[in-house]
Amino acid sequence: MLQKSILITDIGSTTTKTLLFEKEKNDYVLRGLANSPTTVEKPDEDVKIGIYQSIRQLEKSTGSELLSSDSNPQQMKISKEVTFLATSSAGGGLQILVIGLTLFESGGSAERAAFGAGGVLLDTIAIDDKRSALEQMQLMEFLHPDIILFSGGIDGGALAGVIRLAEILSIADPKPKYSIKNQIPLIFAGNKDAHEFIESVLAGKFDVQLLPNVRPTMEVENLEPVTDKIHEIFLENVMEQAPGYAAVKQLTSAPIIPTPSGVLNDMRLLQRFEGENILTVDIGGATTDVFSTILGTCYRTVSANYGLSYSIANVLKNCGIEKISRWLPADLSPVIIRNYIYNKMLFPTHIPTDDLELAIEQATAIEAIRMSVEQHLTMHFNIQNLGFLDKLKNRDVDPFVEQMYVEKSLEHRSFHLREIHKLIGSGGIISHAPVKEQAMAMLICGFQPGGITELWRDKDFISPHLGILSNLDPELAYQLLKKDCYEKLAIHVKPYMKQGHSNKTILTLESKSNGKSLKRDFGVGCFEIIYTENETIYAIHTHEGNYLDEKKHDSEIKTTLPLIIDTRLEKDQDSWNYLKLLGKYNIADSKSINVGFHEVKNDQIKITTGIQSLESSLPYPGDIMVNSGVKVKPDTVLGQNSYGPPRLFVVQIMSLLGPVFTPEMMESGLKVQRNDKVEVGQVIYKLTVDGFITGHTYVYDSNVRGTIVNIDTSTGTIIIREIQDYSTKPYTINIAEHLCMMPKYVKPYLKKHLGDFVNAGEKLAVDIKRGVWVESTHTGTITNIDWKKGTMTIQYLHDPHVLMANIHGVVKNIENERHFLLEYEGTSITGIIGFGQDAGGPIFYTETPTITEYCEDGILVYTGKPTHADIDEFARKGINGLIIPAIDGDVLSKYIDGEIGVALTGNEKIPFPIIVMDGFGDMKFAEDVQGMLMKNQGKHAYMRPKTQIRAGVIRPQIIIT
Repeated sequence: MLQKSILITDIGSTTTKTLLFEKEKNDYVLRGLANSPTTVEKPDEDVKIGIYQSIRQLEKSTGSELLSSDSNPQQMKISKEVTFLATSSAGGGLQILVIGLTLFESGGSAERAAFGAGGVLLDTIAIDDKRSALEQMQLMEFLHPDIILFSGGIDGGALAGVIRLAEILSIADPKPKYSIKNQIPLIFAGNKDAHEFIESVLAGKFDVQLLPNVRPTMEVENLEPVTDKIHEIFLENVMEQAPGYAAVKQLTSAPIIPTPSGVLNDMRLLQRFEGENILTVDIGGATTDVFSTILGTCYRTVSANYGLSYSIANVLKNCGIEKISRWLPADLSPVIIRNYIYNKMLFPTHIPTDDLELAIEQATAIEAIRMSVEQHLTMHFNIQNLGFLDKLKNRDVDPFVEQMYVEKSLEHRSFHLREIHKLIGSGGIISHAPVKEQAMAMLICGFQPGGITELWRDKDFISPHLGILSNLDPELAYQLLKKDCYEKLAIHVKPYMKQGHSNKTILTLESKSNGKSLKRDFGVGCFEIIYTENETIYAIHTHEGNYLDEKKHDSEIKTTLPLIIDTRLEKDQDSWNYLKLLGKYNIADSKSINVGFHEVKNDQIKITTGIQSLESSLPYPGDIMVNSGVKVKPDTVLGQNSYGPPRLFVVQIMSLLGPVFTPEMMESGLKVQRNDKVEVGQVIYKLTVDGFITGHTYVYDSNVRGTIVNIDTSTGTIIIREIQDYSTKPYTINIAEHLCMMPKYVKPYLKKHLGDFVNAGEKLAVDIKRGVWVESTHTGTITNIDWKKGTMTIQYLHDPHVLMANIHGVVKNIENERHFLLEYEGTSITGIIGFGQDAGGPIFYTETPTITEYCEDGILVYTGKPTHADIDEFARKGINGLIIPAIDGDVLSKYIDGEIGVALTGNEKIPFPIIVMDGFGDMKFAEDVQGMLMKNQGKHAYMRPKTQIRAGVIRPQIIIT
């Protein structure tokens, strides 16, 4: 039962918003709302603190007692006369690492499943992603995903690629963001024949969930089981990881739900009470959610990387600078636009300070909406164009119009985008737009609606709050939605027009208000807002070849809302002139406005001196070159991986035995046990089965020198991990001699070719007729085939991965033959964002871009803003790294060959790493940072540029010893 006071909080990725409803007579009234920063990062790291602060604000503004007198931020207690509800998206989004056999097929299907479930796609690793196994493992260890989605191969297809990716994942052994005590959920939705292998290899390290293949055949996708499972994991695992979340659960009067679920509940309410086709967009800092109720069914997608703070740079990356620029003044430099967007990503709580900054954010919001709606329609509906026969039936239809099909069991129902009756916008950028027309502009330009459409917005962005209230009292929630949440903005009228009507009347509008009537004609290219103070009746007539609703030419609207008549052609729908007409921006001269974040203070940039620790790791267990307690210098080798990641070989005895297989037969024939070492050719399984006339012997010889790591008698599987002690010398095998033939006849008999990697014992050539073959005597790569001599050369090729200390310090601890803990006395400085890979060298300081050769192999501290030419010159002089206060976004994007995206940086393959200390544009070093860097000229600096902006924040680091 609801109490007199209802307190509802939404714990967002950046902001916690709490509102208070109180009962007055028989109705609940919105008494107030309060915002507070969401406290998920240091020094607070407890979402209760943000909630507590917002509730205290409400108590102060309303005079109501909502918390017990003995409450404090750590021990918050809700008054007994208060119903307390909550929604949350404070876990930082659902960060998913996709592993697919190929980038295009299985990897692409897994990506679509991840996006459909609202995942933040961290990266996609595949056999064909052009990264080495070492690079893939380093990436897996760095990313700390919430979920790993592993797909690969069609059902019944080859297993080799899936096995190799599983090996790499097992060795990399990535850890979750928040607690190493928990296992990362791993969804395997690939070749069903790999289920047993995946369980046996990965179940000990991950929370393995086996699901139907997302790509069971090359022609079929099956995404729904995976998206459902991801949603389930999000509720059970990811939301729980927000610090302090578990304690909040104990305080609420009903279970906490994800923020998007609250909005989806609102859509169900509207469908229940109003029964129309509705599209809603909820654009936040990290994600853009799109909801629809179409023909009585609710749908939802989450475009996880399209947001207006953390993910704003990814909107730019996916749509391109040109798409955003089209909504902005023509004389506005792309440099200003990109710098603003990059800075907004770095400083997500920044609020626009003038109309130009506001216009840039709203232009970016338009593109986020546009791409998110496209993704929503593609994910949930079949989209087809009306063809020739359809056009004959509808002679008034000139262009090919998209028709959406909803398929449910045996039903086949279609609708057109013109049949969307309401467009609703929510999220800070729309809800808090200072001018209503700006909210209209984002909805119209982002959705591009047709027909007659009502435009609404969630005026205070409280729809998630009322969505959870609907779980307790649907009718009350609906009443409050209509009264306190949604604001009707305008009615948009856009006819579908026949081509070639540029000089003709498209639409005639007659209006009647207070006994007065007005009649107007509109041709192509009009865009006008008609305001009214009184209830007005509008009669709309579309002329031949144009229509609003199928063949219907006449419509009547009775409203007090502004009416927007829109007869623009498609080519005119992306113009700054139209956006400015709606948005009412005060931008006198875009060239003279200084867009930047110069006054923003960044608490992340810190200087720490004294005795400190540094963790460093090999990608996988390797050779350890130091002992605990040893003093190290920057060039001291801590350890190295002399060989590539060790491989696993799966022996399937079940396949050998076929239909006669039983676990008992598997156990009877085993000649090895776990942890045994085996040689190439060694018998690991042998069993003689009596037959009707004679017995049959089943034998399996090992094709690898390795260690038995697992035996599963129930599935008939033996897993062998290779032993890596290979010689790197080249070995030449005389194929012709072994086959007893002249060299010129060898070629047709070869089973391996130049560049192939072979294991000792693998067949290199086979003469089936004579029953002879040649096996490789060594493991390695075929580096040469001499056709004149009939020989093949094999050599184990691998450049060792060497891990250096990079600092002056002491080795304090070594774990698992890969992890090192170093202690040093020196200075650590965190930056704001970094690019490239780790590097070190002596510090050189300069205030001009002109440097001499003496900076070679050093870390250059440059106090200016480098240009393209400066970057090229620094590379030519051979510097090891660059530390700068700021850089223009276009210079940076050219250097790293792409946009920043979701700001998971630090693995770019560039000539030298860059650490940016302050941001993008015209910024200067903070005095203390500049002073510290200048003071330490000549000392050794170690640059660690890896950066992660969102949950589990990692900032680039400079260590001076």
